[in-house]
Amino acid sequence: MLGALPLWLFGRDGAHIGASGLVFALFGYLIANAFFARRFSDFIFAVTVVAGYWGLIGGLLPSNPTVSWDGHVSGICGGIVSSWLVSVWGERAVMGSEQ
Repeated sequence: MLGALPLWLFGRDGAHIGASGLVFALFGYLIANAFFARRFSDFIFAVTVVAGYWGLIGGLLPSNPTVSWDGHVSGICGGIVSSWLVSVWGERAVMGSEQ
């Protein structure tokens, strides 16, 4: 939802089909999770994901008019925001259960 809303509001006219926005959201979530969680294991996982899926970065650029690059950008932004929300809410849930 966080990746689809900006696409719906600001995306170009046309058909945005496929699950590439979801793939970019997951990619953004995994990378941002290493930053927000601050665990070494998450950092190693993020480096592995970037090394393995380096080609996804090119999909963020408007190089081909038939590719929904705006869907990719909104997906990765949604993944980053989701990671931040999970880190904030997860921290509050843990703190609340210890008291």
